[in-house]
Amino acid sequence: DDGLASSLVTGTTARKQQITATTSDETEGPPLVGVCAGEGQNSVVWGRAFGNGAYCCGPNQAKQLGIGKQTPTRWMAIHVPKPVLMVSAGSHHSLLCAVDGQVFSCGRGDGGQLGLGDKTKTTTNFQPIPSLATKIRTVAVASSARRFENQSASFCLDEQGAVFAFGNNNFMKLGIGEAEPPAHAWTPTRVHFPASVVAGAPATCPSSSSAAPSQQG
Repeated sequence: DDGLASSLVTGTTARKQQITATTSDETEGPPLVGVCAGEGQNSVVWGRAFGNGAYCCGPNQAKQLGIGKQTPTRWMAIHVPKPVLMVSAGSHHSLLCAVDGQVFSCGRGDGGQLGLGDKTKTTTNFQPIPSLATKIRTVAVASSARRFENQSASFCLDEQGAVFAFGNNNFMKLGIGEAEPPAHAWTPTRVHFPASVVAGAPATCPSSSSAAPSQQG
């Protein structure tokens, strides 16, 4: 809303709008270069700072901030495993894509949305997703947000244009196209597109559907 926007945006430049993180003592931290937010009462606001650090604030009932049991009411600098390229916030889990392409997840994982390969219920800090630790860099991540934590899903895009999906598959929203689609994908599963579709820029994910843009948009 306007109140949230006005509390985050503190200045502009000719090239981009910069968002400044404010700490509890009202001093200003480094300008941010990106933000994302979850959905609903369990929403979380994330920011990525110059220097590839990260900040977070908001509810943390599902431990989706990766900071244990704390619930910051202002932007809080957090420890991240590696320099950050991109963050994505679902309603009960978060994904972090490092500059080197490694992907980490934390929060609730009842539906497989953490991609850790088992029925992990909760992680309180960021864990690397083993099957995405390849020589091909991941360049974008997206998290769908659902009211019920075990209905969330996650998506990753690598530098060669391949998309991987994992998590809850109700309404077949993962798009993995099997004859008998599973209820959940516990590890990242390659999504196959028609020959005329090539994955491009990151896409946002509404609650019960998914999208991946082509090079033509």
